Amino acid sequence: MADLLSTGISGVRTYQRALATVGNNIANVDTDGYSRQRLDIADKTSVNEGGLNIGNGVTAVRVQRSYDSFVAENLRSSQSQLSKHQTTLDYTTQLENLLADQQLSLSSSVDGFFAAVQEVSVSPSSGSARQNMLNLAQTTASQFNTVGAQLVRIEQTSYNDIQAKVSQLNQFASQLANINSSLNKASNINKQPNQLLDLRDTLIQDMSKLMRVVAVERANGSVDVHMGDVPSGQYLVQGNKSNRVTIARSATNPEEAVLMATVGNSSQALNQPVGGSIAGIAEFRGHALTSLRNELDALVQVFVGEVNAAHTLGIDAQGQFGGDLFSLANIYAVTPGTNTGTAAVTLSAVPNATIDKLAMNLSYSSSTGLYTLADAADAAQFVTGTSELTLAGVKVTLSGVPQDGDSFSLTSNKRPIDALQALVTNHTHIASGAPVSVSRTSVNTSATRMVLEGYSKPVATAANTAIGAPDRREALRQNIDIEFAADATAYILKDVATSSTIASGTYTPGSTIEHNGWKVSFNGTIEANDSFTVRGNNTYQAGDNRNLLSLISLQGNKDIFNGGGDFTQVYTDTISHLGSSLVQSAVGRDAQQIIVDQAQAKRDETSAVSLDEEAANLLRFQQAYQASAQIISTANKLFDTILDIR
Repeated sequence: MADLLSTGISGVRTYQRALATVGNNIANVDTDGYSRQRLDIADKTSVNEGGLNIGNGVTAVRVQRSYDSFVAENLRSSQSQLSKHQTTLDYTTQLENLLADQQLSLSSSVDGFFAAVQEVSVSPSSGSARQNMLNLAQTTASQFNTVGAQLVRIEQTSYNDIQAKVSQLNQFASQLANINSSLNKASNINKQPNQLLDLRDTLIQDMSKLMRVVAVERANGSVDVHMGDVPSGQYLVQGNKSNRVTIARSATNPEEAVLMATVGNSSQALNQPVGGSIAGIAEFRGHALTSLRNELDALVQVFVGEVNAAHTLGIDAQGQFGGDLFSLANIYAVTPGTNTGTAAVTLSAVPNATIDKLAMNLSYSSSTGLYTLADAADAAQFVTGTSELTLAGVKVTLSGVPQDGDSFSLTSNKRPIDALQALVTNHTHIASGAPVSVSRTSVNTSATRMVLEGYSKPVATAANTAIGAPDRREALRQNIDIEFAADATAYILKDVATSSTIASGTYTPGSTIEHNGWKVSFNGTIEANDSFTVRGNNTYQAGDNRNLLSLISLQGNKDIFNGGGDFTQVYTDTISHLGSSLVQSAVGRDAQQIIVDQAQAKRDETSAVSLDEEAANLLRFQQAYQASAQIISTANKLFDTILDIR
């Protein structure tokens, strides 16, 4: 009877524990990271009685987690990639929303500026039209600055975000190291508390959402965590010690975020993160954000360069050549040394050139009479010159009288889109007139007229430097007669002031003549001894709008962006490039979501609590418990029967 009683008791105890396990599963059905538990049951060692091996009941071996390391790793890996794609998509959407805002449209702003220039070209002497043009120039600069400020905000927000996520990652690593310390108290994973193992796995999964990590499990359930896609020497957690990830702005490029792995007292560059939201932010900053800012900077540089180049060739209301309408001087901060001369530095961005944001040094040597502009970090990269030097996408223009040893430090300060300023504030300084006029002489036998095709800053030569020193533009205003020979196939250019021949050439019908930056053509046949005049404009002509027409032509010029289209087309292409990045991010996110859903379904199949299954187990174990209790009751009755026998 004793054997029957002990068998019943073992069943009651075992199925009581089984019911407790099922109850715990049901209670934790919505607990994140909880793995379904099951009671492993085994029969007790049988006893030999009279040559018979009689069963001795049942025993509870251990409460086992329903866990598959491969399934868990697959879910972590897929969630890590989803987190990366989702983060990239979220930030790229911010950029798309920014450029989609009509109130911030740079294309509309540029169009408004050119419309104001068109208005002045219709009434060149109108003070109100001129002032409106300057107002629109200021509005255009402000619009670019506003967009630039928004991009700076997004850059700073993304940097703060990646900082916060790195801090969170370090916290998880520290918590996991503490869990490892607790797990190291046992030598076998089967002796570990299931709750501690669940917490361990939850932390690793949370870490994977921030950065792709690989966990290597030890025999006792503690884990080493490597940063990256495969086990490597860059540990985030090693045993009961956690290392740290740090982030800082690059010393050479403040817009670049540098991730470092700190191990003890040493640091090493962190391998490029391949997953998690940290990788998503890094990818956004390195691709979509950087590409957009570079493209908008290029747009600004070309806009300023072309507008200024056209405006500075015109004549203003004082009869002087125009100055720059816009400035990008603030792209670098200029700090003079202990100079004794009067040299001054003006900076501008080179159109269609990438600004490398180098720290540079500028110095003057009286022995050579040259300035030297050099990369502060690599003195082997340098250029020399007297008045203009170009390096790393930046043009340095010098004025004043330098002394030996004078120097300047140039530090990257702003992007072109942030540095853009409107310079001209007085409407009389708008250079609306052309610097040169052309006409035919009254003695010509033909009625052919000479047409001014265009003009540009003269290329430096010994002759025009002497004429226009130090401003080569003055060579445009040299008074010149063009005289054709008797056969009309040759011509000479004569300086009116000296009556000397300064150039000659052959002429074929339909060809052009160029000199000192201007270019002319003829609308008919040249007759023998025809002559024409080229005269510089030295006085203000109220009705002269020819330079403004040259400025207006920039709006539709498809060649100024190296054949990439006009301003509107290039800006539209920039938005299209961003849209393509957004679509790619969305497609990547959606595809990865499917993979995550499949991995999650597999994990749920393996480890999640199924209420239907637990309900069935609850009924089964309840019946087994009741049956075991009945065995005890039967054993008691048998004992009572025996005791009643007298």
